[in-house]
Amino acid sequence: MNNEKALKAFMFEITTASELLKELQEYVNNHAGVHHDEVSWGHVGNVGYMVELLTELKDLALKQGEHEKR
Repeated sequence: MNNEKALKAFMFEITTASELLKELQEYVNNHAGVHHDEVSWGHVGNVGYMVELLTELKDLALKQGEHEKR
């Protein structure tokens, strides 16, 4: 069975994921674009929500947490 199309689609998705991760890393490295003097509880909530989503993605990718095989 030839999986050339699946492999091509997989590599496209991997490349896209890599690009998204780079953008997110830049965002985090830049302290979410917020100057220290401007931080509010809204910023804390936004970044906290991002952490929740990233944790879910990490757990899915690494089969941890609720995605762990039992």
